[in-house]
Amino acid sequence: MTPPQDAASLPGWSAQQARARFEARFGTKRPVILFIVPTSAEDDAVRDAARARADGADGVFLINRRIGHQELLRIAGSLARIHAGWFVGVNCRDLRPQDVFCRLPEGIGGVWTEWPESTGGWPPVVVAMHEARQLRKWNGLYFCGPKPGTSWQRLAAARTSGQLDPADVLVLERSPADLGPRQDHSPERQGTILKHPIALQVNGASCSSLSAVTPVACLMVHPEDSADLPNPETRQG
Repeated sequence: MTPPQDAASLPGWSAQQARARFEARFGTKRPVILFIVPTSAEDDAVRDAARARADGADGVFLINRRIGHQELLRIAGSLARIHAGWFVGVNCRDLRPQDVFCRLPEGIGGVWTEWPESTGGWPPVVVAMHEARQLRKWNGLYFCGPKPGTSWQRLAAARTSGQLDPADVLVLERSPADLGPRQDHSPERQGTILKHPIALQVNGASCSSLSAVTPVACLMVHPEDSADLPNPETRQG
């Protein structure tokens, strides 16, 4: 398969297509609520996912905690079978982003990676995603987020140059104090600049209050304790 070389050659991508793909998965309710589930054992993941669904969450993202990506993907596949039709996504922090797509079990609705910044052409993760969609008929959503501390000017420049185009959803980290609608970098301003559906990472304590006032497509809810999550800089091929 010929790797894509520019935005026009990546089938099915545009800002409108990204929004349409998101709405096809979740409908028009906003914000979508996804719980982040640090995963170290299948029994705990099953329990936490069931609790999230009972609490009204629209899905979960599993992220490996003291286990490798192989076990995480096995557990995610099991959850996808248990909760057929509900969103189950993965963030394999010990695996290079481009190596996630070829390992996905059936039923996985999303992949979340760090933004694969590139200075020219398409990075390997984009080729891998393209192949998963074309060859394996994967129809999930690609969530990606910048490294902490990336400036809005840098993100806007990346949007203009097309570097963000392959993402379906852009994952941002903001504190509740920064979310006021009158701020220059408020979520609606960010969405205008970046065009993508925006997923905002929040903690559980602020989720209920933010869901009523935050004009973003998705809230990704963190657990209180994330100290044992693996370092994302340590990747495996």
